[in-house]
Order: sequence, then structure tokens, then C-alpha cells
Amino acid sequence: MRNILRASETVSELGQGQFEKNQGLIVLTNERIFFFVKGPGQWDRRRLSLAVTNSLSIGTEATGETFKIYSSWNSAEIRSMMPGGPAQP
Repeated sequence: MRNILRASETVSELGQGQFEKNQGLIVLTNERIFFFVKGPGQWDRRRLSLAVTNSLSIGTEATGETFKIYSSWNSAEIRSMMPGGPAQP
């Protein structure tokens, strides 16, 4: 994460869930949201700036929590999340 985060960024929350049929790690910072998926020999990451995010929501389902991200041009859903907790400094 040290190679990815900006100097102004701090990690707010960490979680694990499923996005587009891939199990991975979700990282929420004060500036962006990352989703990391383990690929062959490396980690693939997708990111979304919070500046273009209209809203975030968390719901509970039988298979775990669902984290929804909405922007003016798209939406994304991360499913089957285990309950997360505050990031430790």
C-alpha cells in the first residue's frame, strides 16, 4: 500500500468481498476506493476517486454485507463482505 497511497491519503477501512465474480480486498481511503484481486503472479487493482462518487451505502444480506458505490456515470457493488472494522494507525 505504501507504493500506492498518496502522501495526503489515509486508510479509513479495510474489507474483503466479491466484485465482478472476483474475491478480493477493499481499501477505503479519504480520497479513493481500491479493490485488489490476486491474479497470476501479481495483484490487479481497480480504483475510484471519491471526488466522482455521489454516494456509498452498506446493506446486510444473508451472504454478508453489500457495499454499493454510486457515481454520476456508473455504479458498483461489492458483495459477500465480512463485517469490517476501523483501520489501525
